[in-house]
Amino acid sequence: MRMLAKCLGCLVLALGFSAWSYAEALRPEAVGLAPDAPAYARHGPCWVGIQEQVFRAHGVGGSDYLAYLWYPALNARGEEEDKYYLGLFDAPPDPSAAPYPLVVFVPNWHNGLENFRYFCAHLASHGFVVVAIDCPSAYPPSYVQQTIDFAARLNAADAPLAGMIDPSRTAVAGHDVGGRVTAQMAGVRIVQLGNRSDLPVKDERVKAVVISAPSLYRVSTCDFSAVKAPLLLLQADLDVGFTLADGWRAYREASTVNKCLIVFLSSNIDYFPYSPYSTTLRLDLRGPRRADLINHFTTAFLLETLKGDLEARQALLPDAVNFPGVRYTTALK
Repeated sequence: MRMLAKCLGCLVLALGFSAWSYAEALRPEAVGLAPDAPAYARHGPCWVGIQEQVFRAHGVGGSDYLAYLWYPALNARGEEEDKYYLGLFDAPPDPSAAPYPLVVFVPNWHNGLENFRYFCAHLASHGFVVVAIDCPSAYPPSYVQQTIDFAARLNAADAPLAGMIDPSRTAVAGHDVGGRVTAQMAGVRIVQLGNRSDLPVKDERVKAVVISAPSLYRVSTCDFSAVKAPLLLLQADLDVGFTLADGWRAYREASTVNKCLIVFLSSNIDYFPYSPYSTTLRLDLRGPRRADLINHFTTAFLLETLKGDLEARQALLPDAVNFPGVRYTTALK
């Protein structure tokens, strides 16, 4: 009898170990683009699902556009994520840590969304739902608000991502023209040449902003003093549309106490768009490393601001940032 009990105990332990090993084997591999990718540049603990939905914009220039959604997903079979879209199409959502914060990404329309898919999918792998509208023309700030409303509808009980999204914890991120729109969502008042103002848009759901190289051509003044949400500001030192002086002034003016400024040295405005499988974007050899750093900083920033992740905050402190080709300034202590 004792022998039988001992055998059964061993069997239970073996089955438990096998189940644990199987679960571990089905986790995404935590790798970045470069072999020495920093912690938050590596694939997160979540598998990434992708859905396509129709987004109907209202107002001036309103039309139907394709919306892409990246979200934490279940992957019981351990299938490989799509190499082009960087996820599992229509995979069932993973509700284990829901609801997840929302990130609305606004690309620069002339580069297209294709070259930002890697960035969006990466954020989803760390426990965010990311929505991006493939809009081939200028993207007004009102579309950002409509995108948040759109995500909230997808979160309804009978909707594709039921219970997965927390729109009250939303971040907006954008590059170039999208960075300018994101700046307006943060409270930035832009006065163009000719004295025409691009007024800021206030939305209480927006809790953090990531502004990358905002296009400020033909702008006479740009006032960041009303920015109160946590701010991550990225720029390139050779960018003529958002110069080093512009970046430093924006960082200094922003009234938020949670702000970081990252300058990529010897780079121009094309430092951000990156896709390892792009068919249209030409990249230099620094592209993968810069993409890793952008993912690292942005992921840590959003984990800290939207989820209160203390380890992520540590990664943003001055002593934790020492990367060649990067100049870093932060108010975090």
